[in-house]
Amino acid sequence: MRETTASNVSAVLPVLAESVWVMNGSAGSPFVAMRATIDETNWTGLVPGRRYQGAVRARSTITESEWSDWSSLDIAPKGYCLSAPSAPKGFKRDPNAIRSGQVRLVWNAVTEPSEAGWDNPLEGTVVYDIWGRPGGNLSHGKWRRLSTQPSHTDHDAISSTPMQVAEATLTVDTFPETTIGTFWSFKVRVGNRNGVFGLFSDEIELCSAALPSVPQFMQASFSSKGRAYLYWQAPAYNGDVPVLHYEVRCTDTAPWEMAPNTALSHVLTANLPVGEVPCYVRAVNAVGAGPIASASVRVLQPAVQVS
Repeated sequence: MRETTASNVSAVLPVLAESVWVMNGSAGSPFVAMRATIDETNWTGLVPGRRYQGAVRARSTITESEWSDWSSLDIAPKGYCLSAPSAPKGFKRDPNAIRSGQVRLVWNAVTEPSEAGWDNPLEGTVVYDIWGRPGGNLSHGKWRRLSTQPSHTDHDAISSTPMQVAEATLTVDTFPETTIGTFWSFKVRVGNRNGVFGLFSDEIELCSAALPSVPQFMQASFSSKGRAYLYWQAPAYNGDVPVLHYEVRCTDTAPWEMAPNTALSHVLTANLPVGEVPCYVRAVNAVGAGPIASASVRVLQPAVQVS
């Protein structure tokens, strides 16, 4: 083994490493795969983050072979004593940037060495690797790399100032490659200076349409049985995909009740508290729930009056 830096190569350091031999094949077609694991238990001079090269030779009871070439510093893994990065967290669609024919992805930025296999993100050598495929998980389409981008960037071209955290996001224009409303699947992983990538995040499947607009002309009253009765008109814009259903409730804490997409009214099952009670309805499509329409009812004891 030898340690390498940008400017020099240190002296060769002999290391007694554990060897693992895996036998495979047959007597007529033998195959032997070999590897050597080197860690602090057999070389105390191994320093996390530093760069090393290795060479190997064969030894028999009779003689020894010549040494192999030094391991490559250009082919991953590139010799750095680093682990594989962790899978990024918080991968989702940006709820504040939902547009038809486009998907904006966001995730938690990598800021600590522990997230990057102990590489230092501040040195600009950690990257995000984003993949996607049209058609969603049911299409069995081919995954492809959409973008590779750094976790930190040089914002002022001054080497003495630290790099800044880059925005952990990617905007994917799904149209015109696919029609608006097509489902896409996405995943992201992190790579470090070793050229090694960690595990992918959980895959997410997203519809490339927009949210529906607010239901129109909502009103609230009471049914003959004294239950809250909400009625409305369909939203002016469905988000370029069909409305799947409506969600309705009264009070800010009650669970949403579902009404079918063919219904424009709903009688709630929940009992209402005495006083001024807000009621809401929203349309839901394959992207998610749109903005709410609201009205209120006044619950008296024992009479009921519509506000």
